[in-house]
Amino acid sequence: MFSVFTNLIIILLFLFNQDCMFMIRVFNLNRTKTAQKLKFGD
Repeated sequence: MFSVFTNLIIILLFLFNQDCMFMIRVFNLNRTKTAQKLKFGD
């Protein structure tokens, strides 16, 4: 029972970490797009 609970926590942390990495990637992509727009005066 305890091992199942621990595995569940590890899986949740892993999924949360993946989600954070995705959000960081999207944020960086948006930031570079904005920088390009400012640079080229689009």
